[in-house]
Amino acid sequence: MILFFDPDCGLCARAATFLGRLDLGVEIAPGWNEELLVHGVDFGRFARAIPLVLEGGQVCYGAVAIALALKTSGRRWVRCAGALMLAPGLRPVAEKVYRAVAENRWRLPGSTCTVSPSHGGK
Repeated sequence: MILFFDPDCGLCARAATFLGRLDLGVEIAPGWNEELLVHGVDFGRFARAIPLVLEGGQVCYGAVAIALALKTSGRRWVRCAGALMLAPGLRPVAEKVYRAVAENRWRLPGSTCTVSPSHGGK
C-alpha cells in the first residue's frame, strides 16, 4: 500500500513525516504526477484529499485513507485511532475534520501555500 502526499504543500509534507514515525505498514511517498498516474489516482481528488492505494489497486481518499493507513501500524494505540476514525458514529466527524483541514491547509501553520486551492493555488 502507498499513501501519497502533496510534495508542494509544506503542511502535507510535515504530516507525512509525522505519519512516518508511527510505524505504519504502508509506504509514504510524494505524489508526483507520474506515480499518481501509474497507480490510478484521480488528479482532481488528489488536489483535495490524500490518496491511499490499496494492495488490489483500489484507491481511497481523505479521512478513510488516513484511517486505513493508521490501522497498519505496529503500535496498538495508532491502530485503535484508525479503527475509531472508521467507526460508524465517528467516521462522519473524521471526514468533516479532514475536509476542513484540507480546505484550509493554505492558512495553517507549516503550509507553503500562498493562496487558496479554490483560487488556483495549492
